[in-house]
Amino acid sequence: MIFKKIKFWIKKSIPTRYLEFLGKKGILISSIPKDEKSIISDLFVYKIENGWNTFFELLNYSRILDLKTPDDFKYDITIKFFNSSGIFLKNFKIKSSISFRSTLDIKKIANGLGIFKNGTFSVFHHYQSKTTNYSKGFLTERGYVGYYNKNISPIKSYIHGNFDAISLNSNNQIKLLGTYSFFEKKFNLQHELDKRYKYDIVLVNTTASKQKVKFELYQNGSVNFFEKIIPSKGYYEFKKLDNKIDSNSRLIIKSKLYLARPILFKYMNRSFDVFHG
Repeated sequence: MIFKKIKFWIKKSIPTRYLEFLGKKGILISSIPKDEKSIISDLFVYKIENGWNTFFELLNYSRILDLKTPDDFKYDITIKFFNSSGIFLKNFKIKSSISFRSTLDIKKIANGLGIFKNGTFSVFHHYQSKTTNYSKGFLTERGYVGYYNKNISPIKSYIHGNFDAISLNSNNQIKLLGTYSFFEKKFNLQHELDKRYKYDIVLVNTTASKQKVKFELYQNGSVNFFEKIIPSKGYYEFKKLDNKIDSNSRLIIKSKLYLARPILFKYMNRSFDVFHG
């Protein structure tokens, strides 16, 4: 028991990039908040330009985690909006729905706050669950985001959250939870880019520091290199256009991020898909 407590304290207190020198077992994709009452969210990408809309499936955690919660019980939820460069824009506060699930129109909310450009948002549930308190865990939002553009497809395409990206402590202070190494890492995209289609490949920086990222696109025996600095809380959208080459393409992402896993938007003839890389 004492050994486990010491091990947990080390992982909670010492940055992963230092623990990496002791072995790969010490590597954490996301750091652990020091404040036990912190709540956690992903940094979700919202698209609201050029005919796009974004929807978020908001769950009522009190009704799911604590079954004895009264049916009419409501708690506060804060949505934080950031621009594509990671600059904080606005807060939006709502009450939880009495139903298990409700759908939020992110474009409508953002436009109402005077936000008209793409960016990221986080969702924080101000609810202390008996379940998470007992297990000494953290209430985390990595739910489903739906994307819609009537000019491309008549239906939405959904994707779930990617990371424990950002926390909000009991003093309403945010902290980025993404970790990074002293050494360059290589992420091989687990999807072969189809030569017939266009792609938007979005990588969010969930660390507290700006990150240099290299994109290597392998096609037809040649390699094209692209380099970008992504600010903290910001993202970069790498565009792969359809072309006349004879083969599909492979993408390798090099950075100091432990897991540079992007979101892919794949555009077919009359539809699109969104998924993790």
